[in-house]
Amino acid sequence: MLYLALFGPKQKYEIGMLVGKPVPEFSLKYMEDIGQFSNIDLHNSSDSYKIINFFASWCTTCVLEHPDLLKLTKRQDIEVVGIAWRDSKKAATDWLDEHGNPYDILLNDKAGGSKFKFGLIGVPESFLIDSNNNIIAHYRGPIDLKQINDFLDAKIELIQ
Repeated sequence: MLYLALFGPKQKYEIGMLVGKPVPEFSLKYMEDIGQFSNIDLHNSSDSYKIINFFASWCTTCVLEHPDLLKLTKRQDIEVVGIAWRDSKKAATDWLDEHGNPYDILLNDKAGGSKFKFGLIGVPESFLIDSNNNIIAHYRGPIDLKQINDFLDAKIELIQ
């Protein structure tokens, strides 16, 4: 059984059916039409941590969290994967051109199929993933940059 290496009562970011579990199997097209990206590709990353962020150009709350995502990309120990959810490629890329692109990898889920694999309610939603590709936090709504930085600075991992 997996446990978070944290003490005290459950926090808002610990809530979610996938916290403490491996990233679910998925495969999505790159925004640039250069092929597919899957959960297996996360294993090939040299970064210790990853965050998968679901966003959309039509999402007003995504605008609120965007400055924090841009700050997060300044860290060298995290890879940020953006998934444009239920959005057109043009609308998503135009939105990123206007607001800035914080993503190391940009994927498209126009049909919204990730909803079932990740248990999404809407956007924005984000998943913080450790070096073993286990989900250590799930954020519904805007990410909490302070909590993410605290996780990364403390190097909190899932333990068995």
